[in-house]
This record gives sequence, structure tokens and C-alpha cells, in this order.
Amino acid sequence: MQTLKSFLDQSLLIWKDSTAAARFGIALLLVICVGAILGIGVWSYQPNYVVLASDLAPDKAAKVIDSLESANIAYQVKGSGSIILVDSRKWSRAQIAAGKLGIGDTAAELEDVTPWMDPLNQQNIFRRNLERQLEDSISRFKSISMADVHLSIPEKQAFIRQSSEPSAAVMIEIVAGSKFGESQASAIASLVANAVAGLSTQHVSITDSAGNEYATDASLGRLSKQEEYRMTRERELSQKAERILTRFLGFGNASVAVTTDYTFPEGTTTTTEFDPEKKVVVDETIKSTTSTGQNASATGTAGTASNVGGTASSSAGKKTVLSKTEDLTSKYEVSKTQRTESVNTPVLNMMTVSVLVNSKSVEDEAQAIPPQMKDQVEALIRQAVGLREGRDQITVEFFEFVDPLPLADPVAAPLPWEQINSVLKNLSLGIAAIVALVIAMKVLKKIQPDPVTGQEIVSKSDQADQLGELVRQNPEVFSKIIASWSSQAGDADEQPSSKAA
Repeated sequence: MQTLKSFLDQSLLIWKDSTAAARFGIALLLVICVGAILGIGVWSYQPNYVVLASDLAPDKAAKVIDSLESANIAYQVKGSGSIILVDSRKWSRAQIAAGKLGIGDTAAELEDVTPWMDPLNQQNIFRRNLERQLEDSISRFKSISMADVHLSIPEKQAFIRQSSEPSAAVMIEIVAGSKFGESQASAIASLVANAVAGLSTQHVSITDSAGNEYATDASLGRLSKQEEYRMTRERELSQKAERILTRFLGFGNASVAVTTDYTFPEGTTTTTEFDPEKKVVVDETIKSTTSTGQNASATGTAGTASNVGGTASSSAGKKTVLSKTEDLTSKYEVSKTQRTESVNTPVLNMMTVSVLVNSKSVEDEAQAIPPQMKDQVEALIRQAVGLREGRDQITVEFFEFVDPLPLADPVAAPLPWEQINSVLKNLSLGIAAIVALVIAMKVLKKIQPDPVTGQEIVSKSDQADQLGELVRQNPEVFSKIIASWSSQAGDADEQPSSKAA
């Protein structure tokens, strides 16, 4: 605190002792410093945008933008709306919002480089971005689920002419059940080498998560492809022959093994084709000859001695004759087409086929193999695999097949007690519900009225109706009956009273 107070006192003292121009310069310098500090603070607070999704269709881009706006996440749109960038500090939230829509970008997340960074830091960021891009590219192989790329690129120095060559190490994780060999490793090495300036495939190391190392030499990759081609052809020919024998001998009664010898020539073939219809004059020579002589004219009638042979006059009637001869020589060039092709077609040198037939499947009633059976089997195989006479070989043998070893008894799986308990619980609840239903039905039967009592009630109501009908039809008779009942009732009441007296 004392230091700050002394600094302020000295600043005020300098301000008081300064002239007006000096005070203006100090104020201007103070404003520039404060403005620079505020500008740097505002610039550092600006968000760093990274790619959230790319190659989006217009409808999907609109959905992502609505989701980001509802989550209050700042974004930028580039690439005519197909690329969406978000603040790196909110990238996780934005990825979750886009993931709910089933939209996401599998591209590698790259770091940004600013001009104010140290050159060494810029070089490291360039290297890390290149590693992430290569990892993303290698992970797109169908047989690879994950890849890690580590690049070693030596720093170029001004006063050192020779430096170590760049190198790369690639760690891959192979998908379970997929095939990965030297040819795929050579392709990965070529991809990495072409992405890094000055890197050769010999300096690329490829290993998998199981610790296997793969050769990256291009020649070894070609050998791997050639071996794969040979094995594929042998498997196809063997399966073709076995399918035919299965129709003839039955399933499991024949086994065929095919061995091939291929060469893979490498070279070029040049073919020249001429078109006689198209020819062009390339050279033309004209030779001209002129000669002068005399020719005697005819005198007298035709056939006279003066016009025949040497008796004709040699001096009289002669005239000068000029003769000219031209010799034309032309040289033509015929149109031709020259084509060069690379030759890499596999050439089959030799093929051997071994056929093993179960003798039990071809024996006759006398338990003997028919003599023509071998010729029939051999003819079928020759036609199936295309054996060449005098070059390829085939062997057919008949043996009794040995039964395969019996399989071990399967181990009984442990009882799923949890499922059994759940089933028993549900079963007991069902039984309890059925018992409760039976008891309820029995109770309801007891509560219902007796059917005999109901019949009696119905009969009594019918009798009352009949009695009422009789009363309406014979009112006098019923009045006498009621009077007699009343008189009898009065006599009955008097008798007890007289007895009491």
C-alpha cells in the first residue's frame, strides 16, 4: 500500500512540474495504454468458434439453428449454410442439442492458430491437427474402429542443413471378425506418408491393439494381394468341385483340394495400329524431261515409195518436234495409333487337384468299387475346374471315411433361478385369484332366493286374481258368505262371555 501511495505522489509531482505539452503527451499515452488493455481484454473474451456439423441439408441446418437458439448458444453459419460453428466453451452443450436431432459431425475437431502465437506453438498445433485428420481418415476403414496417429516432424533450423527424417506411428483397433492384412497396412502407410511432406512409407510403423506389427512395404503389400488372390481361386475351385460331387455322391462323401501356381508378370505391351483409309502426302518429287527432234512429212499418195522405209526423202518435207516428259513421285504416310498397356494379369502355370471319395458311398452289392467310377469322378472334376490336358494333374482315391470324433457332452447351463422365481410368483397369484373367484361364486349362490318359494308366491298371486274375478261375477253369493262368516264370528264371541257369567 505504501508503494502505491509513493507512486501516486511521484506521478502528481511529475504532473505539476510538467508543461502543457508534456501533460498532453502523458494523457495521450495513458489513454493509449488503457485502450490497449481494454482492447486485449475484449478480444480475449471473444468466443473461439469450432465446427459443430458440416455438409448439412437446408432442413437439417434449420433444425440445428433452432435448437441452438433455444439453448441460447452463440453460433456462426458458413459454407452457404452447410457448416455450423459454435463457441468452443459451449461445444459439449451444442453437441448434445444436435445429437437429440440425430445430427452430428464425425470430423476431427481442429485447433485454431492465431498470428500472435509463438512459431513453435503454431507448428505444434499444425502437427496435432494433422494427426487428428489422419485419425479420422483411418477410422473410416471398414475393418478399423479406432486409430491413434503420432507424428514426429523435426523442426527446421536455419543453420542446420541435414536433420532427421520425419516418422509416424499408427495404433489401430481392428473390428472383431474383420480381416486386416499387409495390403491394408500398406494402404494406411501410403495415406500417412502422402499427408506428411518428406515422409516415406518405410518410416511408418503400424501396430494393432493386440501387439501385432504390420509391414508397410509396398512390395509386401503386392505379395499379400497376390497370395490372397491365389487362396481365393483355390477355395472357389474346391467348392465348385465339391458341389458337383455332392449331387453325385451325397453330402459329406467327397473332399476336394486344389493347389494352384500363379505368376504375376509386370511389364508393358506396346500395340501399333495402322489405318489404310487415312494417308497423307508427306513428300512429292516432280522430274521433267524435254527433247527436240525432226519428223519427215508425208509426200505423195499413201503407200508410195517416197513414204515407205528408207526410200523416203530425208531432206524434203522435214519439221521440228518438241517432246516433254514429267515424272511425279509422291510419298504417303499412313495414319497409325500406338497404345501402351501395363501387363499385370495373373498367369496360371500349373494346377493340381486331389479328390478323396468315401468308398462306402460307391460300393455295389458285392462291396466292390465299380471300375468306371474313377473315370466318371475324374471327368466331372476336369470339367468343373477346367483342367488342361498335359499340364495340370488330378488324383482320385477311394477310402472309407473315418467317423469324426464325438463331440463332448454339452455343459448344462445353470438354472435361471430369478426367472423361475418370477414365474412361480405369477403362477401363485393366478391360482389365488382362481380360488377367490370360486369362493365368491359359491357365496353368491347361497344369497340367491329359493326357486320353490318363488313358485309358491306366483301360485298364490294367481289364486288371488281368480278369487277377485269370482267376486266381480257373483257379488250376492260372496255377500251372503261374508254375512254368514260375520254371524259365526259373533256367536263365537258370545259363548265365552256366558260361560264366564
